[in-house]
Order: sequence, then C-alpha cells, then structure tokens
Amino acid sequence: MKRLIALCLALCLLLCGCSGAEKMFRALYKGRGAFARAVADVQNYDAIRPFSEMPYKSPDARELNDAFGRARTLAERGEDAEALIAALDRAFWIYDNFYTLDTIAMIRSDSDQSDAYYRDEYNRCEIMSAQVEQWREQMLHACAVSKLRPALERSGYFAPGDLDYYEQEDSFDDALMALYQRESELLADYRALIADDAVEIDGEEMSLNEYLARESLSEDEHNSAYLAWLQRVNGEIAGIYAQLIDVRLEIAGKLGYDSYEQFCYDDYARDYSPAEASAWLGEIRQVLGPYRQELIDRGEYDRIEYPVLNERQLMERLRDAMDALGDPAAEAFGFMEDYELYNVSADLRKSPVSYTAYLYRYDTPYLFVDAYGDVEDLVTTAHEFGHFLAAYSQGLWSAPLDLDETWSQGMEFLALEKLEGTPHYDELKRIKLLDALDAYTSQAAYSAFEQAVYELPEDERTAERFNELCLECMRDYGQLEDDGEISALWWTQVTHLFEMPFYMVSYCTSADAAMQLYQLALDDPDAAWEAYQILLEDWDIPYADALEDAGLESPMTPGHAARARETIEAQLPD
Repeated sequence: MKRLIALCLALCLLLCGCSGAEKMFRALYKGRGAFARAVADVQNYDAIRPFSEMPYKSPDARELNDAFGRARTLAERGEDAEALIAALDRAFWIYDNFYTLDTIAMIRSDSDQSDAYYRDEYNRCEIMSAQVEQWREQMLHACAVSKLRPALERSGYFAPGDLDYYEQEDSFDDALMALYQRESELLADYRALIADDAVEIDGEEMSLNEYLARESLSEDEHNSAYLAWLQRVNGEIAGIYAQLIDVRLEIAGKLGYDSYEQFCYDDYARDYSPAEASAWLGEIRQVLGPYRQELIDRGEYDRIEYPVLNERQLMERLRDAMDALGDPAAEAFGFMEDYELYNVSADLRKSPVSYTAYLYRYDTPYLFVDAYGDVEDLVTTAHEFGHFLAAYSQGLWSAPLDLDETWSQGMEFLALEKLEGTPHYDELKRIKLLDALDAYTSQAAYSAFEQAVYELPEDERTAERFNELCLECMRDYGQLEDDGEISALWWTQVTHLFEMPFYMVSYCTSADAAMQLYQLALDDPDAAWEAYQILLEDWDIPYADALEDAGLESPMTPGHAARARETIEAQLPD
C-alpha cells in the first residue's frame, strides 16, 4: 500500500475556511435569508478573471472602520436616506472585499506553506474578522433604530423584518469579540505547528514531508518518522486544543447555549439533534466498525493500489465525466478551468487540506485539493467539485451542512459511474468504496471523540487523556490498524476538530445519502443524476425535506448502515 497507514484515507475535506467570527455571524443571523439576498442585490461584483490575476492588497482596518462608521453616523442622524444607502453600498462592498482578500490569502498560503507573507496575511485577516463583524453589527443596529428605517424599507433596500434582530444593542459585544479573536489566535498557533514539519531522524533534523517522499522508504521507516513528528507536536497541540475548548464553551454560554455542540448544530442548520446523531453514530459503530475490521483482517485494504495519475490526466478524465453527466456539471467544470479556479497539483509545499472556498467579490467558488498524483485524486477532486458545482449554480448560499456534503460525496459516486471503462477503473472503484466505508467509520470515530473531549472536566483536558480517548474511538469504529501509537495521536491531524468543530457528523449522514444515490445509479444512472439535481435545487429547505423531494430516505433510518455494508460487499472488485 502506498498509504502506509489507512488512517490517511480518512476524509480531510473542508468547505470554505471560515473564521470564528464568520461562524458566529452565521449563527446570529441564521434564517435571515431575505436580508442576505437584499445585501447580495446591491453588490457590484468585479468581473471574473483568472485566479492568478486576482490582486491582493493587505486589508486596511481604518478603511473598514471608516466605511462602517460613516454609514452608522448617517443612520444615527436620520436625515438623508439617499446618502445612507450610498454609504451602506460602500460598507457592504468593503466587507465583501475584506473576505475576498482573506480567502485569497488563505488559498495562496495553502498553496505554499513556506510563503511567510501570505501565511501572516491570512492569520492577520482571521484575527481582524471579529472586529469587522462588530463594526458591521453596530452599523446595522444604527439602521434598525434609525428614523430612516421606514425609508430604507420602502425603497426595498431592506425588506420589512430584515432589521428586527438588530434592534437589540451589543449582541456582538467587546467580550464576545475578544473571545473570537482569541479563538483565531489559537487557530493561527495550530496552523503554525502543523506547517512546521521538522523532525529528527537518525540524529539529523530534516523535513518530514521531504523524507516521506523518498521512494525507497519501507513501511517501518515511514511510520517511525511520522510517529516521531506526531510525538514532537502532541503536547503543544493538546495545549492549544484545551484552550480552544475553554474559549468555545465560554462563547456558547455567552450566546445562551447549554453546550457548544448545540451551538454548532444551530450554526450548521441541522434539522436533527445531538442525541439523534449519537444514536446514528452508535449504529455505525455496531455495524460498520466491525465490518471495516473484517475487511482489514481479510486483506482488502492491502489490495489497494494507486496507479500514477498526473494533473493533466486528472483534469481530462473528470472533464469527460462531467461532459457525460451534462449541464450544469459540464458548464461549471469548463468555467472552473477557464478561470483557473482550482489547484489540484501534487506539491509537497501545499497544506494537507482540501476544500472549496468562495471569492465573494468575484461571486465565484474556488477548488483546492492536496493531491497525491495518483488515481485517488479523482475521488477527492470529484468531492470538491460537488461543492464547486453547488456554489456555481446557487451563488453564495447558506445551505444545510449535511446537504452541502451530500452534494460533494454524491458527486464522487456519480463521477465513478461515468468513469467506468477508463484505465484503472477497478482500482479506483476499490478506493472509492473503501473510502465510502471510511467516510462512515472514521468520521463517526472523530465525532465520538469530539463529543467526549468537550464533556471532559477542565482538569482532564490533557494530551494524555485526549490520546486515550482517540485510541478508544479508533478501536470502537474499526480504525485501529497499527499498534496504537499513531492512532492515539492522530487526532492532532484532523483539522476539522480545530477549524470546524462538530462538523464531521455531517460526513456520516451525507455518506449515507450519497450511498443511496449510488444504489440508485447501479440500476438507473439517469435517475440518480436527476435526484442529484433535485438536491442541488433544494438548497434553501431543511435537509430531510430535500432528501424526500429527491426520493431518498433519512440516513438515520434504521437499517441503513447494514444496507451500506451489503452494497460495499457486493460491489468490491474481485
């Protein structure tokens, strides 16, 4: 196996790197779709251009403050509606520009971790975002209580009710802003530790990534070097994680939540509870955890091969698959290529993450994949293209997270069906089916780990206790493949635990919805594509309703884990 520990098959796919302040903003204003559309209507988007030609200029905090401050002052004076509307237009444009620059800095930093300029710029933007959200909140509060509010609503700038929430003052107060700034600082510290891959091997300090890239390495040499690096960073990362938990629990309390987990569930617009999710995780543990261990024992994972696939071949095959599906997939893929809105290179300098981000000022998504240079990249890139297609089709939306991940994991199966007959199809199919099993089990393991660590007493939030819980969860969900040393430390590499807390259970629900699409495609590929397009159109309704519209069932329906096992077993190549 090229992936010397199958833990590396675990999904590490991130939709849009959101700052803590952005997540906070989405939670505070959840359900205000009319307001979001009103804001979008007044934006003057920049003409699309290739990503390499998109300019970057370090955001100016004073310019942001002045723009929000002018609109706030005009609202408070209540004298000139036209001047206020012009000032609001300016403030919203600068706001979009700020997050566009934030995203550009993130992409360029992730494209080359050694680029200190963009790394520092991204961290600076993330830390600044909490202050930006406070200024924005203060401006909208002034509009909500202004004598000019009726004029703003009569003009259609805001619909009646859009500003109701902002009538209350200081919902985003200094104390809350300080917590989000602290969260961003801790995340910057985590990113710096992950980017520093120095490790001592045989008494010599070297780059872990460069060492692991050596073709002559044995499995023992690979794992030994990786373990040495994990041991080096474990204590420091655990300290950061413990502080993050403290900060996030305080955030939840300030927002009136009994648990940070429930805060995240509301933020992600889930239509099921943490208790229902726990029951679903339990079914995965009981049915699919043992099945994965069975496949390990009978050598199915050892049979995985990873034929080389360069970037040109990767894009050609996916383009053919999207052309076979037809519009809107074919159109979106062509647009992505025309404007260089992707990075799928296999480059050791890249961050070990994959995601789809949104470039607000240009009103377009961007696809980023940390590629291996082999056929598995088809799966990962198809996943991210599912996100890209949804964003391309619907613009800047706020869809339920589980639906968002269904678009991505569903696209993996739809692309697989269209790739049948291409070189190395059997190897790709094996990778995808076992990857689907890992989407259930690994993400369930991390979700269970996350639930457990947030329930720990403060004095037990230590590296030793985190490692014990991770090892326990990996064992329970069939993820334990080594002697336990690497498995116990692996949680430090799961970026979602840090960047997107309580996100990963959506990989489990969406994995099952995607499996239902695959089961449908096995009998009727056209019906599966039609169901997928229905899901694509149902971005603004609850997840359960979208599934029902597409003829699919809730992933939490009893027996679905067993049905997934039957499908994987039947479809695995001989």
